[in-house]
Amino acid sequence: LNILNDQSININPNHADERGNTALILATGTGQAAIVNMLLADERIDPNHANEQGFTALIWAAFHGHIDIVRALLADRCVEPGYANHRGETALMWAARRSHRNILCALLADERVDPNHANERGNTALIWAAGMGQAAIINMLLADESIDPNHADEDGNTALIWAAERGHSDIVDILFAHIRIDLSHADQAKKAIIAATKFEHDKTLGLLLKSTGQRLSDDEIANLTERKQNFYKRILTRLFRRARFRGIVRAIMVFRRMRLRAAEAVYAPDGTGYAVAADSF
Repeated sequence: LNILNDQSININPNHADERGNTALILATGTGQAAIVNMLLADERIDPNHANEQGFTALIWAAFHGHIDIVRALLADRCVEPGYANHRGETALMWAARRSHRNILCALLADERVDPNHANERGNTALIWAAGMGQAAIINMLLADESIDPNHADEDGNTALIWAAERGHSDIVDILFAHIRIDLSHADQAKKAIIAATKFEHDKTLGLLLKSTGQRLSDDEIANLTERKQNFYKRILTRLFRRARFRGIVRAIMVFRRMRLRAAEAVYAPDGTGYAVAADSF
């Protein structure tokens, strides 16, 4: 405070080191909330200054998980919460990637933040979280009605495809249950099946085949290696066997209920067998 207020020094509070870090960015990275608040109170401070990596104080705070600093920065209307670094990565994306749930919640609550912002490769916060298997983050993002669960990156991969490729069956299950998921968009259901097959994720592939009802065509199977073809056929056969077993069990239960209803009708007080049974006792 003495340095900032000393007119004889005339310090530049936005002076940056050789990596482009200002006092605000350095204080943010080390979690010094009191220092950050002091700097933000100075009208000369540029809270949106980015270092050589394109990280602003807000992105840096989200990266390191300093929720108190994130809140202080969001309270400053000069801060641009949707600012993206050189690779197109925002504070929201880093909060999602590093699983900082309280920071993600604070950013989603800010109307200035675009939850569908994509980086230079077309990846959104949802795609990042799906690829890393962060179920809690996925649920938080999908709770935001403005989130697009069908967004595809530059390679045409959606969050569902990324989750299938990495074998995150719990994420696949969450996305299937979401009301806004469109399995036909970007042919993501079929691509997810192919991805799960190529990386041999048995549980994920079984879930995809069961939930989507889709199957690979002969040509699509032919494009797989012999090992992948055998894997796909093995999971498909297992699925058929389980379905057949469930069908048999279901038929047995139906038959038992039919017998029970028939017995109840015969031996009820007004039934034909009631008097005969009563006489035998």
